[in-house]
Parts: sequence; structure tokens; C-alpha cells
Amino acid sequence: MTDAGEIADPSAIGYTDEYAFSIASGSLTFNTDGELTGFTQNNTSLVTSWNYEGAAAQDISFDFGLDTANNPTSSGSQLTQLASASTVTSIDQDGFAVGHLSSLTVQDDGTIVGLYDNGQDQNMGRVTVATFDTQDGMERVGGNLFRAQRIPGEPSFGVAGQGGRGDVFGSNLEAANVDIEEEFINMITAQRSYQANSRVLSSTNELLRELVNLI
Repeated sequence: MTDAGEIADPSAIGYTDEYAFSIASGSLTFNTDGELTGFTQNNTSLVTSWNYEGAAAQDISFDFGLDTANNPTSSGSQLTQLASASTVTSIDQDGFAVGHLSSLTVQDDGTIVGLYDNGQDQNMGRVTVATFDTQDGMERVGGNLFRAQRIPGEPSFGVAGQGGRGDVFGSNLEAANVDIEEEFINMITAQRSYQANSRVLSSTNELLRELVNLI
């Protein structure tokens, strides 16, 4: 059985996402001593063509100690049945369900990791960091951005945090990219200029008032 939601176009073969899909069926026959005497298996793919979403269908051959011709298999372990109620003792899963990319994270070394909704993650790439022979030849273009000119030479790319390169900080937002001290000086200068202009207007107003009084 498998989840019908993992089947490509399950409605075409009469299934919906909320139900289980049988990839094979069969029967086991035991004698009065509990020994397996017969085994049959019918793969659904022989009757109805189907595929996983993004992958080809996979038929599974069950090994209960006998093949479909009722001959012992190479495993040498034959299934037996006891005269008691059957219970499930353990469930093991080999593999993972179909996963869809749900989010991305960036590690300190620049590795981009994709997180999938089936609980798995996968490295999808890496952000490299470039260094130059000299930083004096870099041209500032604003917004904490620089542009390489001919003076610094060719860039040397590598892993972040290695060889003197800076780190990469994922999911971080820089609060400010301005020089606070310089901005305070500009603000004080603008305030002083406004005050000086206000006094000039006040003096001009007094002169005009005095001239009107004299006339």
C-alpha cells in the first residue's frame, strides 16, 4: 500500500488523495502444521498503468520463503503461521515520501539548504565570497555596495569564513547602512542654518516695520 496522494493523477485510476493505493495484492496458503505451501502475488501495474509523482512506478517482490511457483527462495527463511491472532510488532520504513520545497536557509559558509515538507533537507548551492588584492581600488557605489575597478585585480572566490573572507548571515536584515556620527553632524548643521536664516528674516522684518513707522 502507498499514499494515493503520491500517485501521479490518482483520479485517472479511480483513487483520491485521502485514500491508500494498493500497488500489489496476493494470498498465502498454509497447511495444518502452519507451514507455507503456496504464495501468489498480483502487481497492480500489470492491470492498471500508474506512476509516482515525479518518479516511475516500482513493483515490489515479496519474499515469504516461497516464490510464485511455490519453490523455496534463496533466503532460506520460510514464513509460518500459528493458531493465534495476528498482531503487528514493528513497522520499518525504507525511503521517504514525495517532498515539496517549503523553505530555504543560508548557512554561515554560504551553503543554501532546501527544506522539504517530508522532513528532508538538501544542499542546493553555495554563495561564494570574493576577495581582492587591494581594497583601495574598490569604488563605492552606495548602499554598502562596491564595484571592482582595474586597480584591485581579479577577484578570488572561495568559501565564506575561510582565507580571510567574511561570513554569510542568512535570514538577517541590516538595520542601518549609514554613518550615524555623520548624520548627526548634518542634522546639527541644518538646524544651525535654519536658525541663522530665521534671524535674518526677523531682522529684515524689524527694519521694514521701522521704515513704515517713519513714513
